[in-house]
Amino acid sequence: ILHNSSSSQKVATVKIEKVSGGAQVTYETYRTWRLNSIDLFVGEFTDVPLNFLTGDVLTNQFPYQQSFDEGLKITTVFIPDSVIGKNACISAHATISDITSSGNGSSGWALGTKITAVDQAMWNGFKLKDCSVAQLV
Repeated sequence: ILHNSSSSQKVATVKIEKVSGGAQVTYETYRTWRLNSIDLFVGEFTDVPLNFLTGDVLTNQFPYQQSFDEGLKITTVFIPDSVIGKNACISAHATISDITSSGNGSSGWALGTKITAVDQAMWNGFKLKDCSVAQLV
């Protein structure tokens, strides 16, 4: 479940599914929320890009990024087996907006364990063999 960082409101789901040759990670928004961009990291936890001075996670260095001129309700990213490894972690971020509001939008993270004490970024561990269709919560 992707939560709006500013209000803790549930705004989307992030699902991972085993497919031939890898995994699909799907972001899908609820109600009137739309995806403006996504940042996705899949790999070893020790490889999550960090600013070592501040402890902030550097989403702009996540290997999977997409931006959408007109907000999308759903998007899917394919991750090859060679990237995932045996025990992977996933960190899913998105910038979002509510089509019923004229505000600038917000950002959100898939719920999980905090990566650092000073940042809102979260991660989840998974084993691909266990992912028939697993919703990240």
